[in-house]
Amino acid sequence: MIILTTSLGVLAANDKKLKMQIFSELYEFNERLIVNMKYGKRSIDSLVSEFKYMSEFLKGKRYFSGKENDFINDYLKNLGQSDAPSQIDYLNEKKNYIKKYKDESYDNYKKYASLYIKIFLMVGIIITIICQVLKKSDRDDIATLVSLVGLIIVLTVVISMISDLFIQIKQLFNIF
Repeated sequence: MIILTTSLGVLAANDKKLKMQIFSELYEFNERLIVNMKYGKRSIDSLVSEFKYMSEFLKGKRYFSGKENDFINDYLKNLGQSDAPSQIDYLNEKKNYIKKYKDESYDNYKKYASLYIKIFLMVGIIITIICQVLKKSDRDDIATLVSLVGLIIVLTVVISMISDLFIQIKQLFNIF
């Protein structure tokens, strides 16, 4: 039970970690693109190939829904749509927004990732302790009931995660 609940905490924390990694990569991509526009002459495709998430976004893969997804789509749609000086101004303007998203996602990861793991670990420990105490006091029927309630709580979280997974799959393949 403890292992199951802790692994659920890790899975919940991975969502925050992914968001942090994507916006960190977007910030680095934006910086390299500005330098390339000023001093280099590499194509956007060769720059994008160095970044895992940016190349996946350009291929149509979506990791977010809502305002983050709209922001990244807008950002990528406007790349290469104007002359170099205007494009540099656009990238410098977007740099502040990207930094804001990057900092927010990093703060959320720091704040919530370890919290999720600790909460799920504590739920597992509490359920295990209650079951052991009830078994030692010859209350096996109540111990079984507590185990089932704990399992139902864990399955509820798993079902919501599976629901999110199906939503992401629908978005990935553009299924309506």
